[in-house]
Amino acid sequence: MNSNIVIIIISVLVVGGVFVVALVFLGIFLNWKNKQKSQMGAKPSISTSQADTPQESSAPKETPPTPKIDQKICASCGHGNPQTHNFCERCGQKL
Repeated sequence: MNSNIVIIIISVLVVGGVFVVALVFLGIFLNWKNKQKSQMGAKPSISTSQADTPQESSAPKETPPTPKIDQKICASCGHGNPQTHNFCERCGQKL
């Protein structure tokens, strides 16, 4: 009878351990999935308190450089290009 109790206790510990390991792997998988979404451009899920507040970009806003007189100015990005170019060096749009 004593050995039956030991077997039951060991069985419960093994099943509980498997359950804990499954939860850990589930957490790792969900974290990996959110990283994949954010790398593909999708926004990761956020709580409603974060969604209500606007997020400001920490990156400085890029201003186009002052073009020289003998350059073609791109209408899309404002980049100055040499007169011999038909396409913008920065964005590739037709000049």
